Amino acid sequence: MRGRHSPESMNSRTEQRVWVVGTTAPALAFLLVIAYLPIAYAVMLSFFKKTAFNPAMKWVGLANYRYIFEEPELWSAFWRSVVFTLGAVGLQLMWGLVSALLLNRAFRGLNFVRSLFVLPYLLPSIVVALVFQWLLSQEYGVVNQVLMQTGVVARPINFFGGLATAMWSVIGMAGWQYGSFATLLILARLQAINLKLYEAAAVSGAGTLRAFWDVTLPNLRTTLIVIALLRGIWMFNKFDSIWLVTHGGPLKHTETLPLYAYRLAFEEFDFGADLSLPSQQIRDLATCHFLESHASVLICGPVGAGKTHVATGLGVEACRRGFAVLFTKTNRLLRDLAGGRADGSWELRFRRYLKPELLILDDFAMQEFTPAQAEDLYELIDARVGRTSLVVTSNRSPQDWYPLFPNPVLAESALDRLVNAAYHLTLSGKSYRPRLRPDATRPVAKGVRAD
Repeated sequence: MRGRHSPESMNSRTEQRVWVVGTTAPALAFLLVIAYLPIAYAVMLSFFKKTAFNPAMKWVGLANYRYIFEEPELWSAFWRSVVFTLGAVGLQLMWGLVSALLLNRAFRGLNFVRSLFVLPYLLPSIVVALVFQWLLSQEYGVVNQVLMQTGVVARPINFFGGLATAMWSVIGMAGWQYGSFATLLILARLQAINLKLYEAAAVSGAGTLRAFWDVTLPNLRTTLIVIALLRGIWMFNKFDSIWLVTHGGPLKHTETLPLYAYRLAFEEFDFGADLSLPSQQIRDLATCHFLESHASVLICGPVGAGKTHVATGLGVEACRRGFAVLFTKTNRLLRDLAGGRADGSWELRFRRYLKPELLILDDFAMQEFTPAQAEDLYELIDARVGRTSLVVTSNRSPQDWYPLFPNPVLAESALDRLVNAAYHLTLSGKSYRPRLRPDATRPVAKGVRAD
């Protein structure tokens, strides 16, 4: 009889260890490279000041954390993430439970119907986003047509563009797409429940509803918890579904933490909090009389002076008064129109920026424009000025815009129509960025100057 520590036994255990290490090492190495090293690098980088345009790194300790946690927009985005997650997960659980109970019954064509319920989960997010944009379109959407023909509403609903409807529309889209995930798991658990439990409940006099509460639901408890945890994590970090339909709008009402992080990292958004504003001018503009006369507003000032806050406030007030509003950054608009030139949809995309009664163009004249970008801006200004309203924010004063265009003479003839006929609002209060941004010591002029 071979001993426990015989050479054959030791060789067998050694071979087993080698086999385990050999089969798991590639996966662990892959996980280390694509997951753990980037996480470690991100944590390390959080203690330094570093930008995409300056490779030098400077140690700032916890200053980045202090800045981000004192940023009010972070907490607003956090609570929007909570609302989106709770709404989407709750809808997915309800949809999954109801559909699984229906699919657990025997009827003709069961397998075909089950495959239809799985289909939404298999569709790419871009496909689902386009389908819902078509269905819920304010102009030609099927849902609005049905609601108006049945007399439920008197005018079309702007589902993805309304302040009161955008978040719920995004939640509904996410619930429909990912509810089939819950359907699959709940259906699998339903089919594993012992039928004798239902027979015992029937013998005890329990009806259908009572059997559901006493038999079905207790057996589904663990499955429902697992689904809630998994979908909660995934929905809290969801980016593509929201970005594709609203870009975080209207006026940041659907901007969750992932979208906020994207803006902070790739678009360098920074908001002012300690502001010194020309309050009388702002009160006058908040009456929205400039919209009735199709006038425009130019808001200029240094970084962190609160230009975007003021523009957003005007947009919110315009929405409350029934005006259609579109908020966009200048570089995003130019990228969109450039994509239209590439795929032949320029006119369709351009008309989208002409439809709203108020277009808020944020971060204008941040860099030199190419000839194609300049032409797009000339077309936009010519089409909107005097017909509809523009609110433009910029770190530069209007006289500094002209050299950024390829042909300053053409720029002068085009921009003068906007500059000469617009209300001018100049903010020059204390900047939020120098106070909290690490390694930001540039002085900001104090005081208020209103044109």
